[in-house]
Amino acid sequence: MQWIDKTQIASAFGRAVHTYDHVATLQRDIADQLIMKIINHHSNGKVLDAGCGTGYVSQQLKRT
Repeated sequence: MQWIDKTQIASAFGRAVHTYDHVATLQRDIADQLIMKIINHHSNGKVLDAGCGTGYVSQQLKRT
């Protein structure tokens, strides 16, 4: 069994942090679809963003 080197993963994401949202087209498209579902099905205006990722979803929710 090969172990995952979390340090290398963290380093790779650290290098990509400034360009990740720009090139993560599929992730952004899926996030946008999820945001629309949240908006359409939860009308109380309260949403918890667990703080995972780059902040794209939080920024989009803030704009709606």
